[in-house]
Parts: sequence; C-alpha cells; structure tokens
Amino acid sequence: KEYGADILRLWVLSSDFKSDISISRDILRQISEAYRKIRNTARYILGNTSDFDPDNKVAYKDMEEIDKWALLKLNKLVKDCTENYENFNFHLVYHDINQFCVIDMSNFYLDIIKDRLYTYKKDDLARRSAQTAMYIILDALVKMVAPMICFTAEEIWKYMKHTKNEQVESVMLSDWPEIVDEYDNSELEQKWNQIIELKELVAKELELARAQKVIGHSLNAKVTIFANEDKYKFLKENQELLTTIFIVSALEIKENERKEEEKIGVKVKSAEGEKCERCWKYSTEVGKDSEHPTLCHRCIEAIK
Repeated sequence: KEYGADILRLWVLSSDFKSDISISRDILRQISEAYRKIRNTARYILGNTSDFDPDNKVAYKDMEEIDKWALLKLNKLVKDCTENYENFNFHLVYHDINQFCVIDMSNFYLDIIKDRLYTYKKDDLARRSAQTAMYIILDALVKMVAPMICFTAEEIWKYMKHTKNEQVESVMLSDWPEIVDEYDNSELEQKWNQIIELKELVAKELELARAQKVIGHSLNAKVTIFANEDKYKFLKENQELLTTIFIVSALEIKENERKEEEKIGVKVKSAEGEKCERCWKYSTEVGKDSEHPTLCHRCIEAIK
C-alpha cells in the first residue's frame, strides 16, 4: 500500500538472486528513492520536449558536443542492459539504469543543458539539438525500464510524442532499442573524461566558496583556472564550452607562472556586473539597453 507494485518489482530486480535476499522498510525506502530518480529523469525530459517534433530531429553531425556525449553514454547503457537482460543479471540492469539517471543525466547532462533549453530561442538549432538527444534518450530508456517498472513505462509512453513509425498504444508493442555505431566516438569520450575531471575539481572549489559565503549560486561566480602549457592549451581551446559546463558566469584561463607546476589551480570569486533576470548569469552588459535594462545581451537577442 505504501509504495505500489512497481517498487516491489524493482526490489525483486535489484536483488542478486545468487545470494540471500533481504527485505526491510529501509531497503524499500532506498528502492523508492532510485525509482524517483528514474521517474524524475523521464518527467524532466517530457516537460522539455513538449514542443519537439520527433520526426524533425537534428542530424547527428549538427549536434552540440555535449549532446553527442550523452548519446555515447546511452549507447553504452543499451549495450550493457541488453547483455545483462539476456544473461538474467537483472540487478546489474537496475544498477546501470540508476547510475545513468543519477550520475550521467541528473548530476551532469540535464543540469548543464538547462540554460540552453530555458534561455535560447524556441527554434534555435542548439536548443533543438538538446531536445533531439533527450528524446532519443527517453525513447530508449522507457523501453529498457518496461520489463522492470511496467506501469511507469506505460505512463511515460502515454505522455510521450512518437514518430510516425512508432504509433503503437503500448511500450510493450515497440521494438527494443538498438546500438547506433555513429554514437561511438573514442576521441570524444577521451576529451569528455578530461572535462568531467575538470568539472569535479571546479565543483569542489565552488562548494568551498559557497560554504565561505563568497558566492550563493554557482552562477554568482567567476572562476580562474591556472594550468601549465599542455593543459592551458586544452582549456583555452574549450573556454566557452567549459564556462557552460561549470555553470558559472565567467571563466578566465591563466598560465602557471611556475612552469614545472603540474597541478591545476582554481580560484573562485564573485562575478562582475549585474544579474540578468532571465538567465541569472552575471554580466557587465546588463543595464546598457534602455529598452531591456534588466537583461544581458544574449537574452535580448533571444527575445527579439
């Protein structure tokens, strides 16, 4: 009565049948927390693809790099889940889907693309690129969770838009997701592993600055990174991208004065300028336009 059938199904699937199986209120509470993460991921994607036409996707070659990275992670998930379902390792399917929704989606990808979804023009290619990736992810995810949480999968399917080829009334009548060779890109994966390491490093410093009341939200911050030659070149080439990834208002890259210094240094201070009331980023451009005194240059362009 407290949690419903889908939570009970998830508990069975999360248990490794090769060892003793336990159940308790605490275990069910943990399972319901994992369920909530899967459900929230689906709900967030449904909300942000409500104005998207699945028959008019952005071509892979025209997509933003982070969207390609998300599809790369999805490809790995499809491969692992298919293999584990076929070998009856249901607890591994549960673990992989939970990790994907929490770590790859909620904590990283969906958090970063918020800015693009909420502040870019409705039909902007970059916004539609994010919607394309999200739609492909949800379409595959709902099919992979269907054997696990069938009632929730049916509910998601009912609210999803579908392509002309997939107008079936139940997710159980759809085809299993396929691995797409185009999404596999080892070069992109290596690059993004570096970016994720940098994000973790910067996130720690932002958390410290927040604790010390230097900043409130990460968008209050200007981050300066000090690095030696190799790292400096990589950072400089990706400066604009990294500003978005770190979810900060400004990013400055400086070379380490001590050349032998291998470590990357991070400094956080308050960003200059005023807060744009539309995108919440701080900019020295805010207040310069008499018609829109509370908006930054980027938002003024978007609402024109």
